[in-house]
Amino acid sequence: AGSQRREGCRAVWAADGSAESGWTAGRGSDGREDCGQHPRPQVRERGVEPMADRVLGPGPARLPPHPAALSDRSGTSADQPQPSLLDEDILHQGPPTVRQLPLPDEACRSGGGVRALKETTTQPPLHVPHLLKLGEAGFGTLFRTEACEAEHHQQLYGDRSLLVSSDQEVLDDIDLATSSEERLPRLACLVYTTRKNRQNLRDTFATWAQDCDSFLPYSDETWMDEATGYQTIEVHPPTGPDNYNTIIAKMRVVFMDVTQRLQAGKLAFDFLVVSGDDVFWIMPNLRSYLRQFPTRGVGVYLGHRFAQGGDHRRVYASGAGYVINQVALRAYMACPLPDQCEGFAEDFIMGECLLAAGIPVWPSEDEFGRQRFHFTGPADTASINLSSPSEKQWIRDYHRPWLNTTLVGRESISKSSVLFHTVVGQQRYDIHDRLYRRIACKANATEHLAAVSPTK
Repeated sequence: AGSQRREGCRAVWAADGSAESGWTAGRGSDGREDCGQHPRPQVRERGVEPMADRVLGPGPARLPPHPAALSDRSGTSADQPQPSLLDEDILHQGPPTVRQLPLPDEACRSGGGVRALKETTTQPPLHVPHLLKLGEAGFGTLFRTEACEAEHHQQLYGDRSLLVSSDQEVLDDIDLATSSEERLPRLACLVYTTRKNRQNLRDTFATWAQDCDSFLPYSDETWMDEATGYQTIEVHPPTGPDNYNTIIAKMRVVFMDVTQRLQAGKLAFDFLVVSGDDVFWIMPNLRSYLRQFPTRGVGVYLGHRFAQGGDHRRVYASGAGYVINQVALRAYMACPLPDQCEGFAEDFIMGECLLAAGIPVWPSEDEFGRQRFHFTGPADTASINLSSPSEKQWIRDYHRPWLNTTLVGRESISKSSVLFHTVVGQQRYDIHDRLYRRIACKANATEHLAAVSPTK
């Protein structure tokens, strides 16, 4: 999560988050200029400590590792004009394309924002679920098959993994918000994926993303999914290899593209929902929850709160999935980011940028202190016990500011939960069926729940 040290030129995280001045410059081992990945940004006003002043410095210490490196991986008033996010000279007439995007940092301007990649692997056949693009009526509540009598999704994957009993218990405790005829607030769902995960992306759309007002699937390829009608938006990091270790720079390009679409009038939303292709958003609950938050004038930043290294001053929303409004997006785009061409902690960088702009992560617990955003699946969430010394150390570390107040186990899961993470394949369809069929197909609810027998 911290920067990588390079010969002759280093800038690393201060372990305690304290401000350290200066950075060194020189040449790398290959003889090329390697002038520091972290040029110092301008000092901000309003008493907010600049991001780089708090977390960057030349010392030998490193930032405590990001949880992704530790855990197993299987993501003003309404009538006032909004300030421009980008300079006018980089705006383009007509639909913007990623190839027109400026690069995120001066130090990364040696490469193009998009590079063509040759297909090197044969794509396996994709499963085709019963897809239903929802109409105005029943938005957010319909079951994803043509009719309630249609075969449910248990036979979609031959090597399916059904929900275990604790998954079912968690899901049965969750209440789905009543769908409103008023589709507000408007939600744009940004999902980042790769060409290797076409099935994950299709499953994403089938199980929850078709409930979004706008679907923005970003990938390392342009792919038209005929079964769903969406086409991926191809993006690449401005330089370096296109892999998980360059996701900070890649997401900068992604958010730049979102910004251009807003400026060009090709996209409109009140909130941007950001995640990878391995999550399940409970969209009726998310939409209902977000109605209480301002869309303009105040920056909104929501998600499961992590404290970097246990430091209460460095809280950010877990990359499992987070939500921002346009005010927060502008603040992120205005952030004087260092040259982060390498690194995967894009969620931490988002949090640092927004915190420097005076936008912290809003508390998202319900009135009983239960969590709405979960960084793992239903059963795993129910098994977490932050009060137990035997709990995984990184989980305890990243919740250290709240160890004495956070509920544990099933008691920590809100009935109005909005997100589960690390759920893919058949499990995602099972979650969908467990939540929606009991509401949309009430006549069949009993027999359906009996059919989905738990796996011990």
